[in-house]
Amino acid sequence: ASYQQKAEPYNNIGALYIKKLVVLGEDQER
Repeated sequence: ASYQQKAEPYNNIGALYIKKLVVLGEDQER
């Protein structure tokens, strides 16, 4: 349980980072 609590914030940051990459990729395609 403690491991998952420590990992959760990193997973959230990773998701935000991936979203940023997707947005940047879409901007480059236009």
